[in-house]
Amino acid sequence: MKLTREQAEALYKDNEGLAVYAVQRYYPQHLGDEDYLQEARYALWMACQDFDPDGAAKIAHFAVTYIVNWFKRLYHNASMQKRHNVCGADVSLDTADRAPNGMSTEDIGDFAPLNSIAASTGCCTP
Repeated sequence: MKLTREQAEALYKDNEGLAVYAVQRYYPQHLGDEDYLQEARYALWMACQDFDPDGAAKIAHFAVTYIVNWFKRLYHNASMQKRHNVCGADVSLDTADRAPNGMSTEDIGDFAPLNSIAASTGCCTP
């Protein structure tokens, strides 16, 4: 059974401390960081909207697990963005503009891997 918005808001207000608990327990080095607390509060809100009161899980376990998984997704997305970001340089992804390593655009086809583009700019090592 899906909670109504009012029920989710009440559940959130009753369990706001779980956001601080999750950061304190799993990310203690960031306890004073307002950005971490705000992300934890957002994840708690999402957990309250997804929570099934008829299910076997208690809200505390469900919410803390949701918050920790939220941070894992954030870390994963940030690392993927960092890995594929070309050092903040403005690099065209159009293969007609830049063919890495002296190759012609016919050699590379329609897709130029980001690592090749990064290597061709000289700003990063893949």
